[in-house]
Amino acid sequence: MNNAHNTATLLHLRALFLDCAPYSDGMIEVAYTDVTGKPNKAELFEASDIEKAVCYAQEKNRSPGVNVYIGASLRQPDAQLFKRCDSSDFYAATALWVDIDDGDAAERASEIYKELPPSFIVVTGTYPKKRLQLWWRLREPEPNKATVKKALSGICHAFSGDKAVVDPIRIMRAAGTTAWPYKEGRVQETTEFVVPANASKTVSIDQIFSLWPEPLLMIAPSDDKPRNLLTNRLDIRALLDRTKETGHWHQNMRDAIASMVGSGYPDEIIRLSCSSYCIDSFIDADLTPLINSAREKWGMPDPDNSMPPAGEWPDPQPIQAPLKPVLPFDFDTLLPESLRGWVKDAAGRMPCPPDFIAAAAIVTLGSLIGARCAIKPKEKDDWLIVPNLWGGIVGSPSVKKSPAITEATKPLDRLVAIAIERQQMAENEFEAINIIHEAQKDEITSRLKGAVKKQKGGIIDEK
Repeated sequence: MNNAHNTATLLHLRALFLDCAPYSDGMIEVAYTDVTGKPNKAELFEASDIEKAVCYAQEKNRSPGVNVYIGASLRQPDAQLFKRCDSSDFYAATALWVDIDDGDAAERASEIYKELPPSFIVVTGTYPKKRLQLWWRLREPEPNKATVKKALSGICHAFSGDKAVVDPIRIMRAAGTTAWPYKEGRVQETTEFVVPANASKTVSIDQIFSLWPEPLLMIAPSDDKPRNLLTNRLDIRALLDRTKETGHWHQNMRDAIASMVGSGYPDEIIRLSCSSYCIDSFIDADLTPLINSAREKWGMPDPDNSMPPAGEWPDPQPIQAPLKPVLPFDFDTLLPESLRGWVKDAAGRMPCPPDFIAAAAIVTLGSLIGARCAIKPKEKDDWLIVPNLWGGIVGSPSVKKSPAITEATKPLDRLVAIAIERQQMAENEFEAINIIHEAQKDEITSRLKGAVKKQKGGIIDEK
């Protein structure tokens, strides 16, 4: 990143969080996208350490594909430092904002705010149409989350902004950063920090309420939204189909989800309905904030949410897997006499259960018999079966299972070593005989060639 980018990010954060007493102990959230393209990761910085937050944001944005966002409001001083914040982490809003993704609405914005120009603007993109963030710095930070949301709702309605951004805990794209494109129709651009002519240094929240009051409903009827001809309700299927149009995914998905929430749909049905219109299907990370925002707006919890309230989970119980009792190993019944002494001795020296060595020893001996022993299950039939003997050892870790198998297979290992040695000797002997054979062959071939040269009258001289 060059100095101009650093400066833009610094101006953005200073415009938001410089001189934010009495909430100077609040935290600045810097969020960034992970490999999924979603802003699932974040780190928090003290409001007094703006430069450090800027350096961190620029460092993350250097990685191709990593978009960087700033928490629009201050977070609680005790918020977790290395995770995304949620609604409970809201501390105070030092400014009010609106995010305008619709190009036509962005062009109309200057006419709407001429009575109260924003303190600054962040241009988040210009292709295919201009996209803006408008910010009004408050004279005094506002700690009441409901009041902030009410003011944001009024601004959003007046400017035809993104209704999902009225959440006081919202993150917004940082100025002076590269906007890596993830949505179809977007291109790589650098976000800009702009101070408009006659910018408002600070405003009061009452000025916002008087100019742009909160609408009765955030989703007000409008002629350009598809509606059911009989009920006049938003046509959810038509809205979802509109999400396929370039640059119209967010607005139509937001309206469809809000309509489903208002109609009493549970979260699971909403996700299933939207899955084929999302990059990550049912689990797409963009669905969660849209659903949560709609539920908070309508005041309607998920009807299928069967999770027990906090504090009602039972105490965790230890995981237990007691072993069934095992009969003592019967040497006289289960082992031939020739093996008993060896197995007893080896098991006692190791020490380990004699079962381990005995099982491995019997299977090893069975492998030596191989196909030389067969069974005819039927008396008057030539059906022949070569039996295979299988065995297994069951025991907890570190009870000498592997050493027991090693002990039982030692005789076989020795036979294998002897066989390998004999095979090597046989190969060496064969190689020596082959060398002699090749030499004799070459000698005979040479003599035949010489005899042909001395041939007289078709008769080979035998001398």
